[in-house]
Amino acid sequence: MIVKIVIYYRFIKISLFVFLIIFLNSTNSNAADFNFESPTVTMLNGNASITKAGASEPGPLFLNDFLDSGDHIRTDNNTRLEITMPDGSYIRVAENSFFKISSIKEPDQFEDNSVSISLFTGNFWTTSSYFIVKECFSIKTKPFNTHNGITVFKVEITKDDFASVKVYQGGAEIQNLSPEQKLSKNNDAEKIHPANNAAFPGKWHYSINQMYQSIIRPDCTPTAPFRFTLKSDMSNWVDWNLSFDAAE
Repeated sequence: MIVKIVIYYRFIKISLFVFLIIFLNSTNSNAADFNFESPTVTMLNGNASITKAGASEPGPLFLNDFLDSGDHIRTDNNTRLEITMPDGSYIRVAENSFFKISSIKEPDQFEDNSVSISLFTGNFWTTSSYFIVKECFSIKTKPFNTHNGITVFKVEITKDDFASVKVYQGGAEIQNLSPEQKLSKNNDAEKIHPANNAAFPGKWHYSINQMYQSIIRPDCTPTAPFRFTLKSDMSNWVDWNLSFDAAE
């Protein structure tokens, strides 16, 4: 009887060990998939809607949702949203904002620009590396040396179609899209990537350094970068993001 109990006990231990190995392998596999492919909703305070690629009607957005190319997202009043990218960068979105996941590529296809996002209206705070704004100009972070190597910048697009880009840390480059790139209705990353933005009449390009900003007018003409101060830009949205970053 005692021998049977010992054998049974050993069988239970071996079974639990095998189950643990299978579970850990499955978890690691899922984590690897996430790290590679899918922007993910990692914070949602309030309500937001998503119109999936190919759909005609929006539905509710939920925490931990995975996002795909072509998804359109809109935030409601009193809403704050965070999406984490496959490379660990993030974009935070304020209330009454509207944007689209334009494309998702393998990280090595366009350097580190694995996700391209189109911003249409609202307020955005981000460390991600590539954006299209109003289907007018692109923003791409540039190499620089700081204590953590991260660019942090804010984009605001007003209802009267002005846009501002303010760099809080690091640096970014902005340039207008060519006429051919603007005609790319699906914002194909292969067409809108800066490397494919050849010279054309009216082309402009600026580098924006830390604590500098540029205003882009409704006709897609920019101001030269000029300084701003934390005090002049302070708002509940800025204070919340700075506090959130400091806590991470």
